Amino acid sequence: MRFGFSILIFFMLSVSCVFTQEVKPTVHPNGEVEAIQHFPGREDLGVLCWTVFDKDLPGYLSQIVILMYQKGMTPQVLWQSSLDQTYDPEIRFLPEIKSEGLPLVLVKEQIGAAYASMNVIAKVEGHFTQVSLIGGVEFEILPLEQDKPPFIIAHHKSTYFDVPDIYRWNGSRFALDNRAHPGFYRSLFEEDKNTQPIELSLQLQNLARIADLAGELGEARMLLLKALVMEEKKGDDQSMQRSLRSDLQKLEGETSRQSNGPGSETLKQH
Repeated sequence: MRFGFSILIFFMLSVSCVFTQEVKPTVHPNGEVEAIQHFPGREDLGVLCWTVFDKDLPGYLSQIVILMYQKGMTPQVLWQSSLDQTYDPEIRFLPEIKSEGLPLVLVKEQIGAAYASMNVIAKVEGHFTQVSLIGGVEFEILPLEQDKPPFIIAHHKSTYFDVPDIYRWNGSRFALDNRAHPGFYRSLFEEDKNTQPIELSLQLQNLARIADLAGELGEARMLLLKALVMEEKKGDDQSMQRSLRSDLQKLEGETSRQSNGPGSETLKQH
């Protein structure tokens, strides 16, 4: 009942709210936070995100709601997400990609201080639904290929080299597409290996993962072997040694499958 009351409060706020292009969250005196925005060109259709602090958890609870507005009437709920333990919602639309005439809705929410999620919501067969959920620290929307819809780049911002993931719209959802963009990772590999001091095995491992995605399999193998030698000399972290050996095994498999193109297994970032 407490959460139903909170939702009702936000519905009342949303009726009186004047929508603009500003989508940063608004903090209310009672601690509730909302972000709210119209669909482009649709005064009758909006996205509402609310967050409340729940002292019983303790932590935050939030929800994404798609609303239809009619003058003088209570907004109609067309879709709502499940309650999540997230906060600081940010709403944007992706007009380059439409489903049933409406742009995709992107809602970024913080899961913790160092991690976030990107919710992708679309209208499918007459109903709104979440079509993708992407994890990361920061997100970019980039046109990596000419005459193609933009891609979502999920950065993980590791202290020991970021190994970003690339997601492509396949007509119904965003699918992982790392292997199709060796040039993107090759540029990142060249930049990272020349600008940052490499002293730790985890740095070498993540740099090897970038090299792998760049198609530089020989460099990736060399970096992993160097990291494994470092760990074997230390001898105090068996889990790291297992992780490096696992990456080497996957890399050997990738070398034998290289001719198969996109879809091969990717070394996974920690």
